[in-house]
Order: sequence, then structure tokens, then C-alpha cells
Amino acid sequence: MTVSFTITGRPISKKNSKQLIRVGGRIVPISSKAYLRFEKDALMQLLPYRKYRFNRTIKVEYHFYIQGKYHVDGDNLMAGINDILQKSGIILDDDLIIEGCFKKYGGSAGWSTKISISDY
Repeated sequence: MTVSFTITGRPISKKNSKQLIRVGGRIVPISSKAYLRFEKDALMQLLPYRKYRFNRTIKVEYHFYIQGKYHVDGDNLMAGINDILQKSGIILDDDLIIEGCFKKYGGSAGWSTKISISDY
């Protein structure tokens, strides 16, 4: 089975956008407000695709359409998207991804990410 869909909006790196807060005398890293907004929006866009469940090894292809000449790190983009795919329930665990590739396209009119998930 192969499923393809597009998430619109600028993907925010989960790893590079942590905030530090103090909880009971400890400093705890949490995701930034920007990442949480992107995650919430992406999860809403993925609602029609939640009927697809991948619980075995998979291959994922990512096509990042980047607005203007913005420079972003591909592996950070993939990590955030993988966590969202797992949170949506489309994939059981991002550890199931055993093959993947990404392409970045600069100069796009807007931000979007096309994702294709296939059984391996």
C-alpha cells in the first residue's frame, strides 16, 4: 500500500526550537509555541488520512517546498514530520521507517511538504 498527501505550512524543526522552563526546581525542555502550532495544524490536515495505519516497516519520501531562499536542515524537518505522523496514528512508530529520502525545492510560492509512505 502507498499513501501520498501534502501538509501545507512551514515545517518547524522540533529539535532546534526547544524552550527551557523551570518545573519544581528542574529545567525541562519543551517544544516551542511555533512547533506546537505547526503540529496542531498538520494533525488537522492529516485527519482524512488517519484511516491508513502502517504498523510494519515502511519507506517514506519527503518533498519539501520551501518559500523563497530560506535555508533549512532536511534531517530536522524529517524528524518533526515523523513525530507528527506517529502522533496522528498513521504510523505506529517512526522506528518502522527503514528507508527514506528527501528533496528540498527552494523558491516555491509557499511552504508545503509532500509525503509518500509505502510498505517495505
